[in-house]
Amino acid sequence: MHETKALLYFADKWSHMLGHGSIIYTDHKPIIAWLKKPGREDETFELKQKLWKLNADVRHIAGD
Repeated sequence: MHETKALLYFADKWSHMLGHGSIIYTDHKPIIAWLKKPGREDETFELKQKLWKLNADVRHIAGD
C-alpha cells in the first residue's frame, strides 16, 4: 500500500502538471491490477477515484 500512497501523493502534488493523456510509469505491477479491478465495494474505491480523476494512464515498467 506504500506504493499506492506514493502514487497518490504524486498525483495530488503534481496534478496541475498532468493533463489528459499523461502517462505515469510504475514498477509496482499490483497497482495496475488494482486499478483495473472493477467494483465499488472495494474498500479502496475512494483512492481509485482520485487517480481516475487525473485521466492519466498508469503503466507498468519493469524495475531493476
